[in-house]
Amino acid sequence: GVGARWYEDPSASAIRDANSSCPHSHQRNPSVLQRLGIALLGPDHIAPCIQAAGIAFMFAPNFHPAMKHVVPIRQALGMRTVFNILGPLLNPAGAKRLMLGVYSLDLLDTFGSVVHKLGAEHALIVHCCGLDELAAVGVADAVEVTKDGGPKRIKIDPQAMGIPQCTIKDLEGGEPAENAEIIRSVFAGGEAASGAIGNTIALNTGAALYVYGLADSVEAGFRMASDKLKSGDALATLETFASVSTSLENGEPLLKNTRIGETA
Repeated sequence: GVGARWYEDPSASAIRDANSSCPHSHQRNPSVLQRLGIALLGPDHIAPCIQAAGIAFMFAPNFHPAMKHVVPIRQALGMRTVFNILGPLLNPAGAKRLMLGVYSLDLLDTFGSVVHKLGAEHALIVHCCGLDELAAVGVADAVEVTKDGGPKRIKIDPQAMGIPQCTIKDLEGGEPAENAEIIRSVFAGGEAASGAIGNTIALNTGAALYVYGLADSVEAGFRMASDKLKSGDALATLETFASVSTSLENGEPLLKNTRIGETA
């Protein structure tokens, strides 16, 4: 929703979350995921996909039928509409622990209030230097929502965690096929996992691990995610996700021993 041409970090971080044993439902643009071999599943297949792969992608038009009628209009307008604001709040999984990004600082408090009223147990709503994600381009503004404490403004400083500062250009991608290759390269571990894109994936994953309760802080979550990313395990999770979703789409039985980190 920010208009930035980069490598689709939410999809990458969602898969990285699943590799960290954090069950994840994700709702966003499907282009890169399709290039990664992941099928767009209907409502009946989401639960089995999460059970088998630890992650599922929910393509909005499959879950919110009314959205299908406005897609052509939104594309023709070529500008942000109220649906850019509503979309992140309409996750059909009804998740109580949320990691959300907003394209404008002005939306942080509004989202925090809405998420709190929707009964979130723990949530982070973030905005970083014009991006609707965390990145080491600068200090992020965020609202943290807890079940008992309500919304509060916080700062998330990647440099304070020892993450090298990068620029927007360092995070640039291209067409979906190119972005898919970038993600595969980072997920394979090694040097690519330690660069600006790898650090950004690990940072957003770390925030999600903190929200989910698997880490005591965003920084601790980043360390966990970075170590796993460098190991190359995330690529196996991606392959499992692709295999499981394709099997479900084709009506094929899943192997009983399918689990995160193994191919079906």
